[in-house]
Amino acid sequence: MSAGPNGLPLPLQARAGWPWNSEPEKVPCVMREGEAWPRITVVTPSFNQGQFLEETIRSVLMQGYPNLEYIVVDGGSADSSLDVIKHYESWISYWVSEKDGGQAHAINKGFARATGSILAWLNSDDVYKPGAFVEVARSFSADSSIDVAYGSCESISEASRCQAIHVPQQFVLRDLLRSNFIAQPAAFFSRRVFDQIGLNQRHHYAFDYELWIKAALRGYRFFRIPGAPLAGFRAWQQSKSETSYEKFVQETITIVAEAFGADTVPPRLRSMQNLALSSGWRFAALGYWRSGQGEKARGCLRQVFYLCPASRIDIRLLVLFASTFFSKQVLRFLRNMKQAINRRRHALS
Repeated sequence: MSAGPNGLPLPLQARAGWPWNSEPEKVPCVMREGEAWPRITVVTPSFNQGQFLEETIRSVLMQGYPNLEYIVVDGGSADSSLDVIKHYESWISYWVSEKDGGQAHAINKGFARATGSILAWLNSDDVYKPGAFVEVARSFSADSSIDVAYGSCESISEASRCQAIHVPQQFVLRDLLRSNFIAQPAAFFSRRVFDQIGLNQRHHYAFDYELWIKAALRGYRFFRIPGAPLAGFRAWQQSKSETSYEKFVQETITIVAEAFGADTVPPRLRSMQNLALSSGWRFAALGYWRSGQGEKARGCLRQVFYLCPASRIDIRLLVLFASTFFSKQVLRFLRNMKQAINRRRHALS
């Protein structure tokens, strides 16, 4: 098998740029302080997304990270996914292809084999950006009290073009309950978080948000990694977050009820439950707005205003509510303008 300059096999697809024919970062064998790099375990759940899977896998392996454990859990794909996995199997720590119980179940299966102290999962249509693992490892090593670390994340198109850049804020529990500002592909967490909380296999749309909420309510420490994006989230027509707004809201309501009903939640935090519920409706409103379904978006925003009366003076929500009366053509223009502004802002930063 022919190999590229980094030792990986040549890509099956003839494409240029990261992570296809770029050189990975030259990462030294030990950290600056002479300590060993912490082991990072990444799990990729995969099912019939062969058109993106190679880019995902290469974005992990091209990190050049010295202490990586990479696990791919395929749900029995019937497309080109297995060909892609087998092409890279010598560089994958473990992989399996068999029917599973859904995305969370597949991720849990992977983490059951994990030996890393830092964990993350990367869906088979998302990517990591160059140098992500080094930044994550340095953050966790510099402060042992960090439980969840997260950074900026690009929104990429089906053709892998950057559409927008999500720059998250510093962690504040109330803000997390108001809106999930942690982009899952750009988030990493300690082994102790997963061992005590894990991923709820009954849920299929918002189990990442459930993990953040439960970790925050238990007092785990969150840390925002500054700088360039760590990952890219693919926003395309068939992704679950683009097609399942009602299901996401229904699941979020269940998650919030369970999370705030736990005995471990301090009484002083129980009053924030409505904030968390409104987050699901806000997400659905944005989804319907992006797809041009103004009437449904308004209905979701009315739920937000009912659950959180203070949100009625939130300028961003009021502008969103007003824009739901616009035509699809106007909405498309506004979205394109917002994405262009975000890209320009990132280029100047």
